[in-house]
Amino acid sequence: MHSYILTVSIAAYNVEEYIRETLDSFTNIIGTGLVEILIIDDGSTDNTAKIAKEYVNKDSNTFKVISKKNGGWGSTVNCGINNSHGKYFKQLDGDDLFNKKNLKEFITFLENSEADLIISPFHSFSDDTGETISRISYPQIQNMQKKLSMEDVAKFYPYMEMHSSCFKTSLIKDIRLQEHCFYTDVELMVKAVSKVKSVSYFEKDIYCYRLGRVGQSVSSEGLIKHYKEHEKICLILSEFCAQYSGSEKIKELLIQRTNYMIENQYKIYFLIGKQQNNKKEIREFDSTIKNRFKFLYNKCRSKKMKIMRKTGFIGYKLCCRMTKN
Repeated sequence: MHSYILTVSIAAYNVEEYIRETLDSFTNIIGTGLVEILIIDDGSTDNTAKIAKEYVNKDSNTFKVISKKNGGWGSTVNCGINNSHGKYFKQLDGDDLFNKKNLKEFITFLENSEADLIISPFHSFSDDTGETISRISYPQIQNMQKKLSMEDVAKFYPYMEMHSSCFKTSLIKDIRLQEHCFYTDVELMVKAVSKVKSVSYFEKDIYCYRLGRVGQSVSSEGLIKHYKEHEKICLILSEFCAQYSGSEKIKELLIQRTNYMIENQYKIYFLIGKQQNNKKEIREFDSTIKNRFKFLYNKCRSKKMKIMRKTGFIGYKLCCRMTKN
């Protein structure tokens, strides 16, 4: 028996400015005993843990703070999985929030579900204005029958967004992500989806994704700063795909998502190249993909990279200058 229907693991590092809003999005379910919210304090040096403990004092059955040494996003997920007691597991970043008005219905949906993966829409909003920027939904999946396999939905779920995903906890208990490393959200999704057999769709938004916050890893500045970590995850996922021996449709989905990462790595190299000559690094990375993961090398869609390969990287500086931030 599960102690809770849902475990929400919150990656919380120096988010004192946002954590109240994040935790307030759960006020509708306080006292129900259906959800456990693990606030994983990743060695914060601000008041993140102090604020989170205020919520523990209000409802210690729902809110729990786990403070640990800083280990990065992946380490908070590892910790959350290790300490989870819910039937289902959903990740939340400490500066994002859940849609309060849909949460109770979502929990009821999970209570009556046995699917390995629950997919739901999500939207992004501006940190400055709070206005919705975009909404990601999956109409093709929504219009399909209720009992679905991962193979059924694979072609309609190419980016495998963490924000739209809720996994059965037992399915991901043995997953361990890289620590002290950015971009492990993609590692989580590739490894978790590789295990999924059955899928259900919940048609209302749950995750609200904040955009525009200074220092986000998806900004140009963040990508340049952490490009070696992005490269590391690319190679880890490439090796994972090479070793995967399950369904061909699922393997193609994992390869597709990994290939997006690799193509983004090339873009990051071009961004860096506008500031410094890093032709050697991009050539070495491209050579590694070619020699170790030919199945990914041949899927490259980047026109710049195709030109670079054909010309021996002549014109690299020009491609860098043409790259937009």
